[in-house]
Amino acid sequence: MAVVGGALAILGHFIRIVVSVLLILRPAAGVDAPIVVTIVLMFLGMGLLGIATLRGKQLTGWQAWAPLLTVVAGFIAASTYSSDKHIHFILIGLFWGLPWLLVGSIVFRQANKRGEVAPAPSSGATATT
Repeated sequence: MAVVGGALAILGHFIRIVVSVLLILRPAAGVDAPIVVTIVLMFLGMGLLGIATLRGKQLTGWQAWAPLLTVVAGFIAASTYSSDKHIHFILIGLFWGLPWLLVGSIVFRQANKRGEVAPAPSSGATATT
């Protein structure tokens, strides 16, 4: 369930990147339908990932709820889409960007605890051949 959720969320983000590039190239392009598709994919994916995180019990406490927090925060930001676009994009950064940073931080810390993140090379290290 977590892999499917992650894949759906990634697909939603990828499509959003393509739509953003299209908007840069053609500002008058009608992109409302693809944006709705990306929102559905991202929210569904993170919802599935959040459920899998809670059921898998790999994280405890508030950290286990972080993926679902991105969905809740996303609904808050998405609800402003039809209003002023500038305010909408600011709210995306505030209400949706911060939970994503939190999720990234949790993932990085968990991987670091498990030794899955390679330490940065020290500044005095030399390469030998």
